[in-house]
Amino acid sequence: MFKLALLDIYGGLKKIQFWNYMAWQEIIIRYRRSVLGPFWITASTAIYVVSISIVFSTLFSQDIKHY
Repeated sequence: MFKLALLDIYGGLKKIQFWNYMAWQEIIIRYRRSVLGPFWITASTAIYVVSISIVFSTLFSQDIKHY
């Protein structure tokens, strides 16, 4: 049974082009009418990281350069 699970995982990993295609299609469909388009994913992640850094550096009384 463990061998079947590993074979299933291996079979899924071999289809990397399929996974890339599916991910790209989801991004295109989700941000079809957006002005920023797929770049909004990067921008929103960057805003999240900066805001979390500011909040936690303040919470733990750390200089943001060191956090």
